[in-house]
Amino acid sequence: MRADSTESIIISVIACMVLSGFRVIGRFASRFLKKTPIGVRDWLILGGLAGAFAISIIIIQAAKRGLGKHVEIVGLAGVRQLLLYSYIGEIFYSISFLLIKMSTLFFYRQIFGSRFMNLATTGISIFVVL
Repeated sequence: MRADSTESIIISVIACMVLSGFRVIGRFASRFLKKTPIGVRDWLILGGLAGAFAISIIIIQAAKRGLGKHVEIVGLAGVRQLLLYSYIGEIFYSISFLLIKMSTLFFYRQIFGSRFMNLATTGISIFVVL
C-alpha cells in the first residue's frame, strides 16, 4: 500500500473538473446554437458547477497539505488543518448538490409538463431545500 496518494487524488479531481466543465459548456453551447433562452435550470447548474470547482480546489489544496498520506506522516497539526478543509468542503458540497438537484427538478418540470409532475417536483423541491 502506498504511503502517498496525493498525485492520484489531484489527477482524479482535475479530470472530474474538466469533464463537468465540458458538460456545462456543452449545455450552454446547445442553447446558443438552438437559440433557446437560458432558463432557471441552466443558472442553477452553473451555480452547481461553481460549487463543484470550489470543492475541487479545496480537495487539491488539502492534498498538497497531507490528504492521501498516512496520519503518521501528516502529524496532528496537519490532521487539524485537513479537518478544517473537510468542514469547508462540506459546506460547498451541500450548496452545490442542492443546486444540481434543483436544476434536475426544473428539467423534469419542463419535459413533463403535466399538473401531477408540477405538484410532484414542487413537493420534492420543498423536501430537498429543507
